[in-house]
Amino acid sequence: MATLRIEIKGELGQISVRSFASVLEHSIAVLHSLDRRISQETQGTLHWVVKDIGHGSDIHLDLATQLVHGNRDYSPEVHGRFETGIRVIRQEEGTPPYFSYKDIMAVREIVRNFGRDGVRAVSYKSEAAEQPAELTHEAGPELNRLTGVAYYGLGSIEGHVEVVSVRRKWKHFNITEQRTGRTITCSLPYNLEDDVFEAIQHRRRIVASGRIAYNLRDEPMKLTVTGKLRFLGQESELPSIDDLAGSDKELTGETETEDYIRSLRDG
Repeated sequence: MATLRIEIKGELGQISVRSFASVLEHSIAVLHSLDRRISQETQGTLHWVVKDIGHGSDIHLDLATQLVHGNRDYSPEVHGRFETGIRVIRQEEGTPPYFSYKDIMAVREIVRNFGRDGVRAVSYKSEAAEQPAELTHEAGPELNRLTGVAYYGLGSIEGHVEVVSVRRKWKHFNITEQRTGRTITCSLPYNLEDDVFEAIQHRRRIVASGRIAYNLRDEPMKLTVTGKLRFLGQESELPSIDDLAGSDKELTGETETEDYIRSLRDG
């Protein structure tokens, strides 16, 4: 199982238990969310435990993963995606792949602890990483851009259904776009629940349409679904690159051959 080091930087004796717990809580929430999305298992596959605690000028915790569902260990990919996401946010490159609106909000909550109660910054480093991915207060403005609604528009989102919440307050599901890797949160009308669960069970791609909220980066964040879902063909039905060798280039024009075949199949 993989290990992730979380280092909380600040003044020992000044870091409050509340801020310390908040950083850990929201970090684990994002990791668990990524696990569910990458593994495509509704409950996720991993559990994090404290392997080691140490301190010098800062406090660090080494978190080890335990496999609780399935047979495949996704922990290296989950940790890698998490670190990449932190770097994407720091470099102001938009919403990271596999991060949902809720995940970005969790990262924003981590950053809100900085500059108070003794917390200065937080860094994350997996075993495979050469350098840690660090969050500082400088990420605050970018996180506000990624979570603030700039405008609304009518449109559609295409991708795989990854996570569903049927809590009464706000039922929703997530669609992860295949092209961008971004995850959009969608409302879940009662009459579409069966279709959404079918899409998850059979791992079908869908198209959901409705009112889209865009952030200040012109990225779709949330979709209020109206109308029915449209099911698309299975990815396994697409020909492989090897199968397409020798295809007539004049047939597809400037469109990539795989995209052209997908468009014909999906109608």
